[in-house]
Amino acid sequence: MLEDLGNLGDFIGGLAVIVTLIYLANQVRQNTAALRTSSQQEINSGFRRWNDVLLRPGVREAYSLGIRDYPDMPAEQKGMFAIAFSDHVNNVQGAYSLYKGGLLDSDTYLAHRYSLACQIVTPGGLRHWEETRAYYPAPFVKAMDDCVSAGGIPDILTHPYFQLDGRPN
Repeated sequence: MLEDLGNLGDFIGGLAVIVTLIYLANQVRQNTAALRTSSQQEINSGFRRWNDVLLRPGVREAYSLGIRDYPDMPAEQKGMFAIAFSDHVNNVQGAYSLYKGGLLDSDTYLAHRYSLACQIVTPGGLRHWEETRAYYPAPFVKAMDDCVSAGGIPDILTHPYFQLDGRPN
């Protein structure tokens, strides 16, 4: 009788372990989904902040000049451009890290990578990228270089947002 109770206890203990493992697996799935959603929101917030910076007086003009003429531009504007460009690179590098970690979907990452590639292929963007690329992880730099070398990236210098004084490049 005592042996039967011991076997029943082992059986109930085994069931408890299985139920616990199922519960924990469900919790991990829910946590992963929440992390992905949070990562998506953080990346989008970073890009909204970058856009807000570009809307500040003088910054859009400095950025528009920088993607054309960096580093041959007035020092104050060069600084504004360099900071705004680096902020964009940092946002995309963050998206890359989240993507590689499985916390950001490929469509979102690729869209942001393409956005940065559009900046890098400009004359000033390329000069700044060449100066600062060593500050970023090598796999991210390679991903950006691969995107740029694949070609097919539009010329953003013709976009109205990047016009200087209403003039085309």
